[in-house]
Amino acid sequence: EAYGLDFDNYRRLEKLDLDIIISNSSGYVPNRLIKVPKFGVWSIIHSDISINRGGYPGFWEVLLKTPVVTVLLIEIVNECKKGRVIDSAHYNINSISVAITNNIIKESSISLLIKNLKMINSPSLIEEQIIDYSALSLTAPLSAVLKYVFRFGCTYIKNIIRLKLSFSGIKKSHWTFFIGKGDFLKTDLISLEPLKLPLGQFWADPFLFRFKDKLYVFFENYSFDSEKGKICCGRIDGNSVVEIVDVLNLEYHLAYPFVFEDENEIYMMPDTGNNNQLEIYRCIEFPDKWEIYTTKFSNEIVFDPFFHIDSKGQRWLFVNKKMTRECDNSSELYIYKVDSVKMDNIVSHKKNPVLIDSRIARNGGAIFEHNNKLYRPSQRNTKGIYGRALNVNQIIKLDIDEYIEKNVKIIEPKFQKDMVSLHHLHQIDDFFVFDAAFER
Repeated sequence: EAYGLDFDNYRRLEKLDLDIIISNSSGYVPNRLIKVPKFGVWSIIHSDISINRGGYPGFWEVLLKTPVVTVLLIEIVNECKKGRVIDSAHYNINSISVAITNNIIKESSISLLIKNLKMINSPSLIEEQIIDYSALSLTAPLSAVLKYVFRFGCTYIKNIIRLKLSFSGIKKSHWTFFIGKGDFLKTDLISLEPLKLPLGQFWADPFLFRFKDKLYVFFENYSFDSEKGKICCGRIDGNSVVEIVDVLNLEYHLAYPFVFEDENEIYMMPDTGNNNQLEIYRCIEFPDKWEIYTTKFSNEIVFDPFFHIDSKGQRWLFVNKKMTRECDNSSELYIYKVDSVKMDNIVSHKKNPVLIDSRIARNGGAIFEHNNKLYRPSQRNTKGIYGRALNVNQIIKLDIDEYIEKNVKIIEPKFQKDMVSLHHLHQIDDFFVFDAAFER
């Protein structure tokens, strides 16, 4: 019989009282096997069935230049290849390579499966959406394959040229940031001017901090020569940043320097994902003397963290994570309830990762308040571009069991000449900063 199971084997499976069977293909599954486990037979569809016309996962998304790859976790409902959607995830494509895209979505989608296995007894687990995946096949038309090969070759040659130009000091793009006064959501961004930076570096991930009635900005200072970021700080003077000093310059790449105050102490929580842990620093002498205060998530790939204290005084850690280096680095948002900055007690959100979606998951700055509502900026990583656009998402509900947000605004990088990306915002009081990349 199908799956190599005879009558006796079926009987043995039934006696095991299985919760679930996971199918690693979208092929035929007999009805009798479907009925064996308590929660059914699950399978992952690594491709958008509305555009898949044959070919392995990621092929048509790359060829058609779709914004993301949609992955579905389904419960197979009958042997005619129909499934009930359990959950979905969205991953950024690699706009050049089908092979890389395929590897990313298959590695990354393991989190989708694990998340739902942990929630298997949740009454809200199954969505009432039935799909028909019977048309999926493993082969693509020759004409489509040739079109992809031609485009891959052209793009490869262009990248070789760009690499040679970079060795000559000509960079494809660089990041800088804008300083604004007032409410970001009400400001006409066309009126703002980006900072002009020294040669050989870019500035990104700016965070504001007020100290003794003066406004400072902490930011990633990336060197093209060392190909590594360090944390710098400067005082804001009008539309300029002055008195710039190095704050942290370590052996590994640093970015996203979220600075905050808690119980009369100043802390920094930078992105230290390249060191495979979360690091928190305490300020000894503002702004450039800091000491390590605590480390968490040892041997995990974590990045773009920030700390949030809600109206009830509860402390929350928002952080992006991924399981392996091969996974998508922009698709998973995790939330933890913590007891203090020291984080001796960390409680994982019941639905971690609360988001698996490269369009909205990756943090793009800290939570800010506007008109008594809370907003989380996030990156919009689509179309094969990192940090392509910026989201502003209103937080509807935040507790240990539920996290709900809705997107209220998408800021596209279209309001300045040569602007190609926009991925970070920080607002405090009546000042804000955001970054953007320009192609040169």
